[in-house]
Amino acid sequence: MKYVYGFVIIILLGCSSNSIETIENKIDVNQLIELNNFRSIKVDSLFQISFPKSFTPTKYLSEEAILQFNNLSKEQHLVILNEHENSNRIELKELLGKIVSIIECTNEKTNSSDQEGMSLEQYSCDAKGISSIEEYSYWVTRFRWLSESYIVCRWTLKSQKEEFINEAKLIEQSVVLIR
Repeated sequence: MKYVYGFVIIILLGCSSNSIETIENKIDVNQLIELNNFRSIKVDSLFQISFPKSFTPTKYLSEEAILQFNNLSKEQHLVILNEHENSNRIELKELLGKIVSIIECTNEKTNSSDQEGMSLEQYSCDAKGISSIEEYSYWVTRFRWLSESYIVCRWTLKSQKEEFINEAKLIEQSVVLIR
């Protein structure tokens, strides 16, 4: 009998997964919330975004943000901006200047794609701020639908980049249009 229990436990362990990475290009937001202790909010009745429950609302990150959250104990931040200028390309240093004064950006990467009727532009960089001795790592995603454009910016200390990179990517993947 104990062999049967052992076999059942092995099967169950083999079937369970604590990683969303096995899902290709599609993310099950409910699974994301359940497995990663995320919560979801609706933004302007247009889309839904999910992020860690440990993030709390704040008003001190950006005057231009429509929503902003952070986890101060881990120095992790999330800002959502409604972009009124629907330009073709983002100047990353200029955009980050809306949140923090940047001296320089390094390790810049960009990528763009179309997904379910929306255009995604992904940017990332490490940057040094004027008022800080530490560098930060930023992930910026612009989501565009027809005439609507939103920017989701996530960042943390560069020294904690590896700890936050997976959550930053999951936050980006969790955006779902409300139809």
